[in-house]
Amino acid sequence: MCSAAETDPDVAAALAEAERRRYRDATNIVRLIAGDELAPDIDARTAADLWFALTSYDVYRLLIDERRWPAARYESWITRALQPLLPRP
Repeated sequence: MCSAAETDPDVAAALAEAERRRYRDATNIVRLIAGDELAPDIDARTAADLWFALTSYDVYRLLIDERRWPAARYESWITRALQPLLPRP
């Protein structure tokens, strides 16, 4: 879809809107999970930025399709990667 966005303004606009929604969702997820108790030294915007980046389709595609990770390995990794964003119990 990204290559189509390079030549088709409608596809580019749709992709941009999808990414805006995905960032909004990342922000909401961080708020729901962490509330006001984010991990030390991580503000809400940084937590949302990192969640947005780590959960991108590109990261998923690289690890699952390109590197041939099993889904269980990806799930375990993404869970560990996102843990530092969340409050400590």
